[in-house]
Amino acid sequence: MEPKAVIVIFGATGDLAKRKLYPSIHRLYENGQIGNEFAVVGVGRRPWTNEDFRSTVQQSVSKFPLNEKDV
Repeated sequence: MEPKAVIVIFGATGDLAKRKLYPSIHRLYENGQIGNEFAVVGVGRRPWTNEDFRSTVQQSVSKFPLNEKDV
């Protein structure tokens, strides 16, 4: 399946992405504002594998959940 949209995050290994961007993208998905047919491409300076990237995103979504005041 080819994605209909691609989100490219420059600085994907940084603190802003972990604290704000990944939780925000996850919230959009949970609220049905973006569907299954999108991809996220992360660009950063650290030599991460795809699994490293996925693990970091999963951890950040659970560690830094957004609440209503963040929106």
